[in-house]
Amino acid sequence: MDDTDGKTAETGLTIANTDIKLWKNGATTLANKNSGGATHISGGIYYAVLDATDTNTKGPMVMFVQVSGALPVRVECEVLDANFFDARYGDDRLQVDVREKGDSSLALTTQEKADVNAEVDGALDTAVPASPTANSINERIKTMDDAYTATRAGYLDNINNANLATVPAITSARIGYLDNINNPQLLNISSTILGRIDAAISSRSSHSAADVWSVATRSLTDKEGFRLSATGVDDVLDEVCENGLTLRQMLRIYLAALAGKSSNYGSTFRDNADSKNRIVATTDTDGNRTAVTLDGT
Repeated sequence: MDDTDGKTAETGLTIANTDIKLWKNGATTLANKNSGGATHISGGIYYAVLDATDTNTKGPMVMFVQVSGALPVRVECEVLDANFFDARYGDDRLQVDVREKGDSSLALTTQEKADVNAEVDGALDTAVPASPTANSINERIKTMDDAYTATRAGYLDNINNANLATVPAITSARIGYLDNINNPQLLNISSTILGRIDAAISSRSSHSAADVWSVATRSLTDKEGFRLSATGVDDVLDEVCENGLTLRQMLRIYLAALAGKSSNYGSTFRDNADSKNRIVATTDTDGNRTAVTLDGT
């Protein structure tokens, strides 16, 4: 407004950044506005844009504008965190860390306990459903149980079989037997003996390989004590089961959901070593999962 009559709108003022002084929270001096001056809108109303330098101090801030020919202007402002501003005036939500909510003497409320229990129950229902579903934990346990036959049980029993105790200990004398395999005397085997060894099988039997395999029924001696090698176990664990996830990765994710640390009201679950997030769920205002990011590595 005009500084003479106090009511006439000043519409043609030139307001530079040096005409705009800022007082920031805790300051003892005023600072010039950093990014340009003010621009007229209409009816003597002007606007000015503040940049990151102007708003680098959170809390109360006062703008003073004094230009020749116009009344002085004082504008009181407040600098807020972007997240707080978006939560209050936009469609964002405040990012709340559960650890900031209490200390060792502050327990969860009844509702908070119910929310956490609901999230855990949901995770357990998915991993261990009442009726086994494809690739669920109990479906795989059932598959293993179905494969556990009496014959396979016998293999396990033989691990502790008393006959194993009768296996001779490896003594120095027996090591000597092995050393004798390279004894020079073995080189003195006569040509007659070598000739017998080198003889064709047909000269020792009238049956050919075709005769053997032409028998309709064959009985092979069973062998006890079979077990998977480390490589075989890895092949099983690294087999892709669903959506690119291997059994090994699924077990890691199950362990995080069942026994890992959780945050954000059960939407984030950590691995057992607490080194990374295994499960990160995005939820809407009703707590429904709208997206889930899994890390089984």
